[in-house]
Amino acid sequence: MDKKNIRKKIYGGELLAVYGDFLTTKQYEYMELYYQEDYSLAEIAENYHVSRVAIHNQIMAATQKITEFEEKLHVSFLLQHALPKLQIALTENDMDKAKDIMTEIKLKIDWRDE
Repeated sequence: MDKKNIRKKIYGGELLAVYGDFLTTKQYEYMELYYQEDYSLAEIAENYHVSRVAIHNQIMAATQKITEFEEKLHVSFLLQHALPKLQIALTENDMDKAKDIMTEIKLKIDWRDE
């Protein structure tokens, strides 16, 4: 698997962890197997006795849904990236770095322009 696909799987897993409760049970199960357990579409289809195309369509629909949530809410960005960096900056008492991170967060979640 190339780096792009690895990053895509990691990102999908991060989004699933944050927004998984908004998916149907089947979508969540398919996504969990695909993104977190690294099953292929064919393996998932075989386990659930459905076509590979059906699994692909469900995963794509679910991925689109949770990606739209992230584009609007930015919860995964905050939990996975910004807040850990902010915590390190504050622990190191680096207020300039903390201020830069807070500015980054504000720009990312400023909804007033939408």
